[in-house]
Amino acid sequence: MATVPSDSLFDDLLRSAEFNLARLREIAKQAADGGDDVERLRQRAFAHYYARNDELAAELLNTLCALAPSADAFATLAQAHFRAGRLDAAADAAQRAVSLDVKAAMGYQILASVALAQGRAGDARASAERAAALDPSDVRNTTLVALAQRALGEDGGHDALTSWRALIGLPKGEGWTGQRIGLQQLATLEPTV
Repeated sequence: MATVPSDSLFDDLLRSAEFNLARLREIAKQAADGGDDVERLRQRAFAHYYARNDELAAELLNTLCALAPSADAFATLAQAHFRAGRLDAAADAAQRAVSLDVKAAMGYQILASVALAQGRAGDARASAERAAALDPSDVRNTTLVALAQRALGEDGGHDALTSWRALIGLPKGEGWTGQRIGLQQLATLEPTV
């Protein structure tokens, strides 16, 4: 039988949430008071993102998105959440990116990745096709289309999967190992080449 948390626990949680909100407001005010502080925040956030420090990057990107919302910042936040395995947060941030800019290919790319990871191949295919239409030169987009087709049991997409394997440097004949490198976290493939 589950125990009901006490009123004092709820009071402690409420005080903690109020403190965090006050701290976020203080940080936002400091950044807003100094015009170039937002740019420094952007640089720090993206530096941690590219260094694959996803926890700190997500924290900084959340602040950046609150201060200076942009499709690029939300799409990058979505990617950081996705890499950290927070699929719902990734989908929320990606949805915000595409609502700010309907041409944000990375937002659709993350929506497709999340849908594939959650087993929603039809949604994945729609988002992947939109990403590929917006940025056909990004092989990740065509690979996501191929992965969605494969998940739907459709034939096709072998060229896209082969080109992705070539891009990440796997010799022909080797399958993906399932290690956490980009799209490899989505599926283990057994190429027929």
